[in-house]
Amino acid sequence: SGSAWGMRTSRAFGSAAVTLAFSMRGSAWFTPEVLRVAADSASAAVGEKMLPTIRTISVRHQEQMLARRKRIREGADKDAAARADRRAAVLVPLCTSCGEPGVLFTVRSNAVSTHKGQVSFPGGHMDSHESAPVAALREAWEELGTSLGPVDLIARCSPVPAITGTMVTPIIGFVADDIGPTPHNQLQLCRDEVDRAFFLSFDQLHDPNLRLKRHDKKHGDMPVFHGDDEGAEVWGLTAFILDGVLREFLTPLYENRPAP
Repeated sequence: SGSAWGMRTSRAFGSAAVTLAFSMRGSAWFTPEVLRVAADSASAAVGEKMLPTIRTISVRHQEQMLARRKRIREGADKDAAARADRRAAVLVPLCTSCGEPGVLFTVRSNAVSTHKGQVSFPGGHMDSHESAPVAALREAWEELGTSLGPVDLIARCSPVPAITGTMVTPIIGFVADDIGPTPHNQLQLCRDEVDRAFFLSFDQLHDPNLRLKRHDKKHGDMPVFHGDDEGAEVWGLTAFILDGVLREFLTPLYENRPAP
């Protein structure tokens, strides 16, 4: 059931509640309650689903990516076509590290079959009986361990096709427990899938020196974020999802947060 997974139904409180949220002091803006209000305000489908849906990808980009997925599905490579028919979900883990708001990332191990050593959000393919929120939470706990603790689900994002054609649904969640100064050491990582975990604060994610655009011949300018001290970069689908979540949901909250 929803309660078994820590899921809570969002409520649309309106602009007055957003103003009230912004009247708080310090990091009080970064709470599940305030985030839910903001998610409802940004949602393209309030009331249609248990979680509000935030459009984090432009219609043009979505059409281009879906066209590519169609070509894969109709191509001669049957294995690629089968992968394109699969669905996946990832958790965008909003959290605090020693009280500092930000986002948690993983670096994939060299033992996984694809995207070895790349920065990602915890996630994976959905089982036939699973919804995207359930799959995202299951994968997060499998990769990061139950030491991650309870997660409040805030919103879902527009599904986006991965480079393989698999449709990926990002789920925004709020990790209730502070992850501490070194999540790599504090979480019970599944070493077969995850090499390490790291945290980027919202200050870092909005620092122009750590955030840039890289031109791709097929897709144009793509976002890239500098990652941890070991040289990891947030790029590709993970950066694309992160950029949309920041632009359409979190950056307005961050920029309008009250002074400490």
